[in-house]
Amino acid sequence: MGLALFLTTMLLVCITQVLAGIKDRHKMDVVLDYADHYFFTPYIYPASWPEENVFRQLLSLNIISDVGGALLYLITATCSYFCVFDKRHLKHPHILEAG
Repeated sequence: MGLALFLTTMLLVCITQVLAGIKDRHKMDVVLDYADHYFFTPYIYPASWPEENVFRQLLSLNIISDVGGALLYLITATCSYFCVFDKRHLKHPHILEAG
């Protein structure tokens, strides 16, 4: 499912650029630009992949979205555990004790 969505998005971006006639380098969004300049270019991608490459931009956005989504989930789940979850439920007789 994820690969099909990625390929569909890639195809739509390519078609959009061809139809719009974009031939010059366009500016990436701010987060992608900083991540690309300070992290992806020196550590991830080979020098042969230009920053204007649509596939490289889509891969970078996919990585940023995945990591951002995981961080958002972990932060909200941690806050929920400490602020919302009722710890008295852990004292119920059906809860197994560790050890």
